[in-house]
Amino acid sequence: AWARMRRFLPPAVRWLGRRLTESRIVPAAVDVAPAIAFVRPILREYTEQLTRMLGRTFPEWSTLYAGDDTSGTTAADRGRDTSG
Repeated sequence: AWARMRRFLPPAVRWLGRRLTESRIVPAAVDVAPAIAFVRPILREYTEQLTRMLGRTFPEWSTLYAGDDTSGTTAADRGRDTSG
């Protein structure tokens, strides 16, 4: 719908609309810790499934295992029950 309507709007109106609806974000200024904390448990479960399927660990995925001295080991390796 926007692509069809765009040609009828003057550039100044499009510029103003863009300025009002978009904001510039400096990636280095954004705290990603909350997003990582939210996603990490989900990704760990998927990684554990992948580890079981491929028969190898992924210690190079440092963000996934940050702060965990058992990087690259599965929950089963650590003695936790992952059956849910």
